[in-house]
Amino acid sequence: MTLVRRLVIASSLVFGLGLLLSLVVRIDAVADADRDLTRWLHDLAIEHHTVNDVALDVTTIGNPLTLTAFVVMAVGWLLFHRHGRTAVWLVAVTAVEAVVESLLKVVVGRARPDFDSVVLEPVSKSFPSGHAMNTTVVLGAITIAVVASATSRRSGVVPAAAAGAALVAFGVGLSRPVLGVHFASDVVAGWLLGVVWLVATRPRRDDEISAEPEPSSA
Repeated sequence: MTLVRRLVIASSLVFGLGLLLSLVVRIDAVADADRDLTRWLHDLAIEHHTVNDVALDVTTIGNPLTLTAFVVMAVGWLLFHRHGRTAVWLVAVTAVEAVVESLLKVVVGRARPDFDSVVLEPVSKSFPSGHAMNTTVVLGAITIAVVASATSRRSGVVPAAAAGAALVAFGVGLSRPVLGVHFASDVVAGWLLGVVWLVATRPRRDDEISAEPEPSSA
């Protein structure tokens, strides 16, 4: 399956699933639990300045500029090691995902939580959480790309890299309701949609994106 076809399928799947999830969070029982959990998480930041400060630091990892810098550095590493196809794959899956996420926000149009204590003032809509979804996709895609291109893969490296990416994505997502700029359901949806995107766009074989460097001439 070509990369373009895989991206089209992933875009349709994630967009449709996102619309479905946006309806689920409007169910009364779900919405009530969502508001209560979001309020509880945000109260942690209000009551404990350290929690607020840590959340402010962690959430910057999911900023568009930070994630773009991660992709640029990964692409540079891949090109340096002559893995051009992998670099193209990485740029394509992260760029298209960002467009899909932005379109979902516009179509769903969910308002942000209304907390007087919020110190950040996001201008976009609330569902899904871009920080959660984008961080999941960017760090996950970088992990896939680097692992697929590595010439030596030790048994413990791949699980450790995946766990590290997941932990960072979890922390970034959690920081959003703590700071009061997202409902908890926005974040859960962002994580879920990000994982689905990675599964749908991941090459079925490593050699679809990774090519051995050409041998240097003697």
